[in-house]
Amino acid sequence: MDPLELTRLDLLWALIRVLLGGTFLRRAWIHSLSSWSDWLLVLALTGAGVGLVFGIVMRFAAVGAAVLLMAVHGHPTVDHRLVFALVVLGIGFTTLGWRYGLGRWWSGTPLVQRHPWLA
Repeated sequence: MDPLELTRLDLLWALIRVLLGGTFLRRAWIHSLSSWSDWLLVLALTGAGVGLVFGIVMRFAAVGAAVLLMAVHGHPTVDHRLVFALVVLGIGFTTLGWRYGLGRWWSGTPLVQRHPWLA
């Protein structure tokens, strides 16, 4: 099988990636800004959402999203936030953003060429 061949499972994971990113963007959009910490939270939510939706800086977006999910919950137990955190980490360390997002383009930008850790 060609490693770049589109499969139904890949499409499903790409859709999950985009939808999870959309939930972060929605949360950033509806969050009220009353203090500097609110601004930081909105920036973090927006960064995670944009990274996941467009498939760029996937590792950072996934780790940031997982941290945000767990930070909202004071004590990590097996609930939906832990499950979402593990799913988003799994997505972030795949090539889905590169294959079915803007990750390939992003990897070719001069910024990423100078700083490969941003890929």
